[in-house]
Amino acid sequence: MLVAVSLGAAQPYLIAMAMGLGIGLERDWSKRDDERQAAGSRTFAFLALAGALAASIDPVVVAGGAVAVGALLTAGYLETAERHLGATTEVAAFATYLLGAILLDDATLAVLLAVVMVVLLLARGPVHRFADEVLTRTEVEDAVRFFVIAFVVLPLLPDGAMGPYGVLNPSHIWLLVVALTGIGRA
Repeated sequence: MLVAVSLGAAQPYLIAMAMGLGIGLERDWSKRDDERQAAGSRTFAFLALAGALAASIDPVVVAGGAVAVGALLTAGYLETAERHLGATTEVAAFATYLLGAILLDDATLAVLLAVVMVVLLLARGPVHRFADEVLTRTEVEDAVRFFVIAFVVLPLLPDGAMGPYGVLNPSHIWLLVVALTGIGRA
């Protein structure tokens, strides 16, 4: 009986380590030709565990841990920056710490985001090819405009009746703009 209770209490921390290990294994696999990298699979597992442990203590500990993790990852990046351009591994490691931290509040979301991270990391080649060979500058600019219209302006507009007789709703009107812009871009 004591073992069952202990395993139940340990489950979120084991899930955190499994998430971190999965992300870290992808990073190890993608960097297998490099002699040294800033973070490997074990590091990712420990980062996720550290995030979960910090969240189980206090939000202030999560914030302090984020600062410490950021400092460690920055030091690792500076150590390897001459040989490697980009900071995907370091950013993924920081995100892994944060996934561990949110795991205790919403395990489904944390695991889902970890899986999406691994898929995005694995899709490096196709994503780069898509950005380099398929998209034009105009398409990228149009996408940025659409994202601003849909995800910056729309949430800022009031969602309530205004104007004469309360028939105008700025949020609903702008949602129509978003829909027409999206259809026009398709």
